[in-house]
This record gives sequence, structure tokens and C-alpha cells, in this order.
Amino acid sequence: LREGIAQDQEKIESLKIQMQELDGSIQNVEAKIHHTEATLKDLRKLQDQIATKTVERSTLFKEQQKWYAALAEENEDTDEELKEWKTEFEKRIACLESQISKLEREMNDTETKTSIHNQTINEYIREISKLQTEAEAHMSLKNERDTTIQKVFARHNLGSLPNIPFSNE
Repeated sequence: LREGIAQDQEKIESLKIQMQELDGSIQNVEAKIHHTEATLKDLRKLQDQIATKTVERSTLFKEQQKWYAALAEENEDTDEELKEWKTEFEKRIACLESQISKLEREMNDTETKTSIHNQTINEYIREISKLQTEAEAHMSLKNERDTTIQKVFARHNLGSLPNIPFSNE
């Protein structure tokens, strides 16, 4: 019986240590989530700026087209410069969209890990609760045994007893 109690207590201690480790892991994961969310927020701001600049560029391009129409002669160098700028701009947009996609994947991975850790913690909490319930039941039975022994000694006038709780031997 003592060995069972000792094993249960060792198991409880082990589970408590594992819970502490998992709490630390969860805190690390939550910090990563927070960092990822902040980065994602920054990237979304950049997307908004890109959208604003795209509209602005489009407006300026239309205005420039009106100026070209007003001119009798077209300047080819400017068109080439615009095409080059547009190509660089599209490359930059593609790069930023790739970064956003990567951060969203990382955020999803982090959320999955957090969920798994939370499930594990809940399982450990249930196990600890079960062990505590068993320990309480054991103590209740032990107290009931001690009371029964006292009653038997008192009923049959067998003499004095040591103080409760009695040893398990």
C-alpha cells in the first residue's frame, strides 16, 4: 500500500514537472504567436501602402497619358522607365506576398502546436485529479480502518491503543 502511495506521489510529481515544462513551452509558443501577429500586422500595413501607392501610380499614369496625348511627340525613354519601374514594383509585391504567406503558415503551425500542448495539459490535469481522488479514497479507507480497530478494542476491552493514525504494518 505504501509502495502504491509512493508510486502515485512520484507520478504526481513527475506530472507536475511535465506541466511546468509544458507551461514554459506554451509561453514560448504564445510569444512566437505574438511576434508573428505583430509581423503580420506590419506586413498588412505594407500591403495597404502598396495598394495606396498602386492607386496613386495608376492615377499618375492616367494623368501622364493625358499629357502624352496633348503632346505631338511621344518620349520613349519615359515609357521604358515606367515599364522598368512597374517590373520592379511587381517583383516587390510578389516578394511581400510570399512573406505574408510564409508568416500565415507559421502562425497556423504555432496555433496547432498550442492546441496540442493545451490538450496534453488537460490530459495531465485529469490524470492528477484521478490520482488525487484515489489518494483521498485511500486515506478515507485508512481512517475507516483505524476507527474500526478502535471500536473493536473498545468493545472487547482489549486495552489501550497507540494514537491514530495507526501504522500500515
